[in-house]
Amino acid sequence: MLHACVGMDQNLILLGITSSLLIVFGAVGTLFRYRTNEILYLADWFVAALVGYGGFAMLTFIGYLAANPDARLLVSEHSTLAWIYPVLCCLVIVGTWLSIWAFNPADKLNPLNQHWAIVPPLMRYQIVAVAMLVIGLVSYWLYARSYGGFSQLLAQAAGIRAGLVDVGDNPYTFLKRFGGFVFFSVLIFSGIILTKSKGALHSVLSWSGFSISFAVSLFILYSWEGRLGLVMFLLIVPLGYLLHKSGPSLKTLRRSLLLVIIPAIVLPASSAIWGKSSNLENVGAFFVKELSYPVVSLTRAHETNSLRYMKDILAAPAYLFPTRVWQGMLGLDTATDVNTRNIIGVSKGERGSTTAAPVDIVTFSFMQAHYLGAVIVGFLIGAVLCRLDVFIARHFYGGTRAMLLSYSVLFVATNTVLYGDPKHIIVRNFHFIIGIVLLWWLARRDTKTSHATTLQSNPIHAPARLDNSIRINYVLYTDSHVDTQAEKQFNFV
Repeated sequence: MLHACVGMDQNLILLGITSSLLIVFGAVGTLFRYRTNEILYLADWFVAALVGYGGFAMLTFIGYLAANPDARLLVSEHSTLAWIYPVLCCLVIVGTWLSIWAFNPADKLNPLNQHWAIVPPLMRYQIVAVAMLVIGLVSYWLYARSYGGFSQLLAQAAGIRAGLVDVGDNPYTFLKRFGGFVFFSVLIFSGIILTKSKGALHSVLSWSGFSISFAVSLFILYSWEGRLGLVMFLLIVPLGYLLHKSGPSLKTLRRSLLLVIIPAIVLPASSAIWGKSSNLENVGAFFVKELSYPVVSLTRAHETNSLRYMKDILAAPAYLFPTRVWQGMLGLDTATDVNTRNIIGVSKGERGSTTAAPVDIVTFSFMQAHYLGAVIVGFLIGAVLCRLDVFIARHFYGGTRAMLLSYSVLFVATNTVLYGDPKHIIVRNFHFIIGIVLLWWLARRDTKTSHATTLQSNPIHAPARLDNSIRINYVLYTDSHVDTQAEKQFNFV
């Protein structure tokens, strides 16, 4: 069987070799970097996802092909460049490590070197969570009303996603992404529950808010028909709990690997649930089909010389606005549109086509500037993740910090490996961007209000309104005068 496999396509053997080298390169490099401060950055989670997808997943992919000769037909046409995919993963990882070295998050996370912001009290978190829940519910109700209500929206969801339902007459189409505000309320409510787990009984508001927002979030995600998004959403709370207990460490990463079992079971079955296949697919065949798409995308991008010259990155801020602005008024063409035309021949919505081919981060980086683009895009992603790491550490604490970090690991770091188009990144995280900016603004207000009072009383102590029994890892002061007494008081890490 092995001889037949080699004889049929030696490129798959090269893919196995480069995938193995990617695993060794990524694992050894991450362990070496982790030993410097024993903190697992968001950029490290991104690297781990690249290693998992371009390394372990590809080896599984090859193993299935070796055992099922007929399945090779799925990828035989595109296997010539398959072995390059892990090589490009290595280049993206190099760029990410360069950004960690350049921005040095460990230095910025050191409270002895920074002017740390003051985090809002938990009650302020609850107010924001309730507000986000109400805004999300009202926005999605207005969006669904044009389709006949929530029940009719579910009935037409597949057609809307495929572009078969005309949404031009719906003046509230732009409110669809505001429904994601409910997701953010789940993060805040669950974070409050985790933070209070060592104290008194959980408040009725927190548990009620979490239950309502979680149920509504499941409905919204189901109506969006995003299988991976729904599965990853279910992983947020378990991963947040692990991060709250063990922090961002290798121990948490090892434990989180058990969570991979959930998508491995749910994703194949979801094809039948959403009507994407007539029956439950063979698990191996399902993952071969899913894993083959980045190889196909990379091959087509190479064959058509689809160079974008960083245009997609420069246009990224435009995707914060509704589609009618960046597409209708500005006429922007996304990397996903180009990839769809490369593979299918037409863009989604043209000539009756209902399919879009999302672009993964490796293919996306190759489309920007070929091999150099892989390093540049890796550096930019690493820079964003480093800044996000520091931002969350400075402005949030306890369970809320763990939940926001959990979301960032899954939807910002990990999901970007599979969906690397800036349009996808911004649209799927729109609610997260608005939510953390709102909480940051509240924290900044608190900082300005208490700054003068704090300096007059004692520059090394945080305001008395903070509960000092709560262990704050990255904590608060308003001046550079710090001594060992303050360090011990606030349990600096």
